[in-house]
Amino acid sequence: MNRDMATGISYCRPMKRLRPPALTLTGCVAGLLLFGNSPALSQAGQTRIDAGQSIEVAAARLEPGDTLVLKPGIYRQSVTLAGLRGERKRPITLRGEVGAVIEPSERDGILIMGDGRSEHLVLEGITVRGAKRAGIVVNGSRHVTIRNCSLIDNGIWGIQTIMSDHVTVEDCQLSGSRTQHGVYFSTTDHPILRRCHIFGNAGCGAHFNGDVSEGGDGMITGAILEDNVIHDNGKTGGAAINMDGVDLASVRNNLIFNNLSGGITSFRGNAIREGDGHVIADNTVYMRPSQGRFAVQILGAVTNVTITRNVLVAGRGPALDVESDSVPGITSDGNLFYMPGTANVVAIDGARMDLGAWHARTGQDVRSRTVNPAFANPAETNFTVTVKLRPDQLPIGYQPRAGR
Repeated sequence: MNRDMATGISYCRPMKRLRPPALTLTGCVAGLLLFGNSPALSQAGQTRIDAGQSIEVAAARLEPGDTLVLKPGIYRQSVTLAGLRGERKRPITLRGEVGAVIEPSERDGILIMGDGRSEHLVLEGITVRGAKRAGIVVNGSRHVTIRNCSLIDNGIWGIQTIMSDHVTVEDCQLSGSRTQHGVYFSTTDHPILRRCHIFGNAGCGAHFNGDVSEGGDGMITGAILEDNVIHDNGKTGGAAINMDGVDLASVRNNLIFNNLSGGITSFRGNAIREGDGHVIADNTVYMRPSQGRFAVQILGAVTNVTITRNVLVAGRGPALDVESDSVPGITSDGNLFYMPGTANVVAIDGARMDLGAWHARTGQDVRSRTVNPAFANPAETNFTVTVKLRPDQLPIGYQPRAGR
């Protein structure tokens, strides 16, 4: 058994260290503030500023390959980055040193705008806390990476993206959003969310929303969600991973526990249609007894959805919740299902049934089992599976992948 000393979470397989709750990283923000002295150019391509200077003014002078470094301090300002263009091999980087914290003066922290003109930007080591709306907003931009950032106690979202393709959020903490979600990808193709620690948000941990009213095709295509730890979200509703109109989503190796609503869901709300082509594999989902709802939910006439090698423990359940329209498009096998006090772990159109009835009706889950995984100590976030099964019966569940 291995235990991550940063999060206190134990696992049954060797794990790579997560990089969540760094509460003293750095940040940036949205509005128009001009103040302070001219930024100091400390070395070729790198500018260093302190909390008495304008991030926005300094950033406007950056060229491809340049880096703006925020020194420790409280930056009480909001920052708009408009039309800032790096290059694929020479991105523009905003980096916060430990102790540099943005407390926004306006509704957002960093607002990246561009109508397609802002691109190849990297934000790293940035803490934004207490924004009225969002810590970071990416609007009409592309190829933006948000790395090793902390978005804490913001009003609506930690991060929101709108009509901005190829946005990567990795190794971040997204916590304490007061009314909605940790991260909200809206009509954003090829988003990546990986190795993040997402917790304590009022709504979803991660919400993916294809929205036909925003323009484009009204869908999200090519989402990757992997190696995230997502817990204690959903006080006002919303799944840990909430996918509205997402095509070709890869949902792999996520640990989801103690959420107050659902685990992983795919449906149509604001999108033009249901999403297709999901792979939901190697995840561990745990809900406390009599708390939370489904572990995995698939709604609507989907196609090519694969559910495999997951450990799915529901609270109020069911562990797998589908509609009759969904069944022809689902391939499910090699999973471990469990709900305390009942064998009826699957539901079709709300009618609950055991795994044998589910298999007889659909032909699915031939090698799946209904059994208590006997996690070593969920109360202490120890999700080591201790139940004894043959190796070919035991789903993989959550584990970091080699090279991650």
